[in-house]
Formats: sequence, C-alpha cells, structure tokens
Amino acid sequence: MKHYFVKVKVQAGEYQKIVSKLVESDSESEACNMALLNECHGDNPEWHDGGIIDMRWEFYYTILSIKVHESGRRFLNLYSILPRFFT
Repeated sequence: MKHYFVKVKVQAGEYQKIVSKLVESDSESEACNMALLNECHGDNPEWHDGGIIDMRWEFYYTILSIKVHESGRRFLNLYSILPRFFT
C-alpha cells in the first residue's frame, strides 16, 4: 500500500474550498476515487468529467493527488497525524 495526500476541490455555486485528505491505497487513481467519494454527502453521486456531481449539481468535486513518500510518512508519524487518518 502507498500513502497519498489528496486535495479535493469542492465547488458549491460561487463558493469554493480545498479539503486535504490522507488516503492509503494501491494506486493513485483508487486513492483519488476514495477521496472524492468520501467527501460527497449526497445519496447518488455521479461521475462527470473527471470529478463527481453531488446533489443535482449543488456540489462538484475534483482532485489533485500527490503521493506521500516514506520521508513524508515518517514526518506524519512523528507528529501523530498519520494514525488519526488511517484508523
């Protein structure tokens, strides 16, 4: 398993925010999908143009994914950030 730091962009009308997530996965694409689905709040998210539409276009989620290298993992362990996200 590899560890990924995934930034999810949430667009809600003119409002926009960036959410950061740590994801453990075998591949970058799986990590991105997991992060997007985890951020959704609606019952029927739809895949659209590399992102997810949620609640009939109320929200649109897209991603930027960066792999966390072992040195990054040691840093996260040092500051007790990693266990919180993987338990």
